[in-house]
Amino acid sequence: MKLFFIHVKWAVLAFLLLAVMPHAIAQNYPVQATVALNPPYSPRLPTLGTEAQALTIQLLHKDFATPATSVYLQFKLEGAGITIETVSTYKSPAAFALTAGIPQSVSGTDIADLFDANNLNFLGIAKNAYLSGGQKIPQGIYRFSFRALDQSTGLPVSNWGSFSTSIFGQRPPIINTPADGSEQTAQDPQFLNIQFTPRHTNYPALLGNVRYKIRLIELQPANRNANEAMQSVQVPLFETITDQTFYHYGASEPQLVFGRSYALMVQVLDATGAEQFENNGNSQVVAFVYGSKCPSPTGLVANPQAGAGATLSWDAQDMHRAYGVSYRKKGSWAWQEQMVFGTGFTISNLQPASIYEFKVWGICAES
Repeated sequence: MKLFFIHVKWAVLAFLLLAVMPHAIAQNYPVQATVALNPPYSPRLPTLGTEAQALTIQLLHKDFATPATSVYLQFKLEGAGITIETVSTYKSPAAFALTAGIPQSVSGTDIADLFDANNLNFLGIAKNAYLSGGQKIPQGIYRFSFRALDQSTGLPVSNWGSFSTSIFGQRPPIINTPADGSEQTAQDPQFLNIQFTPRHTNYPALLGNVRYKIRLIELQPANRNANEAMQSVQVPLFETITDQTFYHYGASEPQLVFGRSYALMVQVLDATGAEQFENNGNSQVVAFVYGSKCPSPTGLVANPQAGAGATLSWDAQDMHRAYGVSYRKKGSWAWQEQMVFGTGFTISNLQPASIYEFKVWGICAES
């Protein structure tokens, strides 16, 4: 019994030592590394090496027994199923002389070579896909880590300093006017105010490189789903690219027809290809009617006239500029049509003892 008790005590002690030793060893590096990334966080890794303020690494040499040392850095990125890290055999030419007790600050531009795809291993993402995708990482949560290695021996002399953050695409613009479902007042000459609000973060890489594509289509039929139509229509009624957040659609643009329905979308474009935008940069799709819907005439009356004719009359509406008149002998498939500018019309040469059908519609635009 006694021997068994002693063996148990030694087993417990050995287990406690094994549990504590990794933590003790992990804290025994002479250099302490801390990492900070500054927003906005770009999905394009080379940005860490080109934007001076994007990345900061602090190195603190704590071993006063060896007051001076020289180090280089390694990089590792970890996400959901993805690891991108410095090739184990690669030794960065960027060396940093550290003095005990004095912090050394390293910016991303000092170690730009670490973000060169030629110096990286890829796990969970194909290197070719990464390169063809503009050297962007997929959206998600990532841990960015760096550690220092001794310049002479290549052995690690610091912890992995890490910074975790989420990488998500920038938000597309939102259209303010025209409002979805609105009725836009028709003007002469033609004028439609298009205005939208950007929602991306305008950091240095984007300054001067953002453009907006404005796309306008006609909805046929008028009740067609605007989102489906915007995806399906190959040739828009109008399309242009601007660097402004507004556009005055005027008389020189394609004529909008009074009473017809249209759909509008704005897409943000990054000329550098460095940024990811949600929904491919596309805003919401808004549908609107240009001018009030053209009302139908009312009070249509047909009076037969001597000599095989008939006189039509109807009540005018304020928005009518002209009228279309159609008539046919009952049972015939073909309509005879005539445009008139008043509220009456006389038809002659009708067949006696026959029944005729008439219809009148309003025209609210010159077209």
